[in-house]
Amino acid sequence: MSRETGPWGRLAPNLRADRRRPPLAALAAETDPERFVWRVLPHAARTFGLAISLLPARLARPTAAAYLWCRALDTVEDLAPDAAARVAGFAAVRAAAAGEGPPLSAPAGAVVQDARDRVHLLLLERCGLLRRFTETLSSGSRARLVALVESMSAGMEAAARTRAETGGVLPEGEDRSAYCRAVLAEPLAFAEAELRAAAGAPPMDAARRALVDRAGELTQLANVCRDVEKDLRRGAAYDRALAPWLAAGAAPAETVDEVRTRLMRRVAELGPAVEPYFGGLPLEGRPGARAAAAVMCAATADFFRRANAALTRPVLRTAALPSTGAARAAVVATLSAAAARRLFGRLATVFEPADGAARTPALAAGRRDLP
Repeated sequence: MSRETGPWGRLAPNLRADRRRPPLAALAAETDPERFVWRVLPHAARTFGLAISLLPARLARPTAAAYLWCRALDTVEDLAPDAAARVAGFAAVRAAAAGEGPPLSAPAGAVVQDARDRVHLLLLERCGLLRRFTETLSSGSRARLVALVESMSAGMEAAARTRAETGGVLPEGEDRSAYCRAVLAEPLAFAEAELRAAAGAPPMDAARRALVDRAGELTQLANVCRDVEKDLRRGAAYDRALAPWLAAGAAPAETVDEVRTRLMRRVAELGPAVEPYFGGLPLEGRPGARAAAAVMCAATADFFRRANAALTRPVLRTAALPSTGAARAAVVATLSAAAARRLFGRLATVFEPADGAARTPALAAGRRDLP
């Protein structure tokens, strides 16, 4: 095991990373695929990077590669100037992930707003290293990775066509839900498939996949909620109320607050999926995987706790609940599978609506009956 693939070699870059000042020159000069993946990952992914680093190498390597290929698709979607450029970029990423086609490059006319965007562009430009890293994975992991990129890019292409027709809006309802499932439920399904393969567990059935879809949509809504203003500046929106403000690239604070309130209501609808999703992962005997799942659950809960508190009229019942940091959650989850399940149950209460007493019986039933 090399220093980069060992546990500390994966974790240390996440602990040291200064995401406001990424080491762009050093990353651009890196020539070793293994080092590049583990050094770029903390700057391309915050919570996901930390969670992936906690996994055992057999799971961490394919999951890191999958995340970075998905990040390449996200970069094309976020920074390409129009629908035609996005569709062409998605096709280029699909080919590159499959080991075909020319090296990737930054979309012409890319709209770069901050350091995070610059790291993401660098990832596209250095995808040759990512391709070489991907070639070292098992044949099963490579096949699952290619299928992931195909399904995620198909959802993104559908969203790009809708935005082209609406002037930039991907409206709330099934359009937005389908998009969220494509861009985050598909990666969650990939990670679970890798975990099940490593554990010798059977593949997901349809009921489990439906639960993964709900958890994926909820998790992606954290990104949507966080980036309302940034998306507006690049001419994109996920709520019809923002359509009049796309040309200006900014909306009044009260409009943004209303949009985030509606997003939080959808989060509350999806909340009953949280505990059965995390509790249903095959984590017995796998402390690293439990720690990774706990990081994801705690970080998502804490994000929505903060976002909810910033609303004029909070939607979720979070005020009386103590925050659980990702590091503490990881430590608790490593103790045992039972400790992890208790943690997931406590964090799930963050997603109850403000009239939490009315939801509690439904949440309890959801632990047994949700798909």
